[in-house]
Amino acid sequence: MSFQLRNAGSGPARIEWFKSSLDERPFDSWRTVVKLEQAQDKRALTTWDVAPYFMKGGDSLNAMRWERTDQNAAQWDEFDTTRRAGRIHLQACYCSIFDECWTADSKIFKPKPVPRC
Repeated sequence: MSFQLRNAGSGPARIEWFKSSLDERPFDSWRTVVKLEQAQDKRALTTWDVAPYFMKGGDSLNAMRWERTDQNAAQWDEFDTTRRAGRIHLQACYCSIFDECWTADSKIFKPKPVPRC
């Protein structure tokens, strides 16, 4: 499974901030959320810093990618149930090169224009 940001536009986007929460409680580390300290296969989870970041048009960036393996299957399945239940909430604020800014929200389809990030 993965959580990914994608620049669907043709121009570059400047990602100013990225927020993630589980059950409306913010978290900083995917490793904590998936309880990686208990995992048998720690190598299967890869995370990336998302903000601040410049993203070219049409590009994408993974915030988290977690491969399901025989060693982590039970833990992965439990987290996937959490994901499918909509308990993970992701938000980002990004701006164009013209300083037009928007917030993107994993629970809302269309980005919302904002004065600044």
